[in-house]
Amino acid sequence: MAEWTGVPLSALLDRAGVSDGAVEVVLEGADQGEPTSDPKPPGKISFARSLPIAKAQQPDVVVAYQMNGRNLAPEHGFPLRAVVPGHYGMASVKWLTGIRVIQEPFQGYWQTTDYAYWDRSMAHAVRKPLQDMLIKSVIMRPAIREVVPAGRPYRIAGAAWT
Repeated sequence: MAEWTGVPLSALLDRAGVSDGAVEVVLEGADQGEPTSDPKPPGKISFARSLPIAKAQQPDVVVAYQMNGRNLAPEHGFPLRAVVPGHYGMASVKWLTGIRVIQEPFQGYWQTTDYAYWDRSMAHAVRKPLQDMLIKSVIMRPAIREVVPAGRPYRIAGAAWT
């Protein structure tokens, strides 16, 4: 577990001023590469992800410059990285080079093609970015259809992971 030191992203947004029509905040990183799986864009692209404006304004979303009381090491995103609790790791963009507030949903490659899933809950499947970390869990005890004795201690067992 890491302890992060930085500035709440919300403080930066407040200082810069956010227009009423803002929908997302794009975090841009210095790392770039050339995707190898189809559909792939031509050439190298920089890593960028967005957060919904409501998430970006939560006080626990931080632009960090230290981890565990020390300046960030290059492998952890020196000089600055985002830390986005409750979201999958790719939302915590490393090597920050820019933060943009936009008025429409971000359509970057790492948002729509990679690190995205097909939401089939509607009549037509829609591609959505991975965001909130989903907890997966299993209860191993009591077993399905096992009768738990009344009035006696019983140990429940299981596992949960994200």
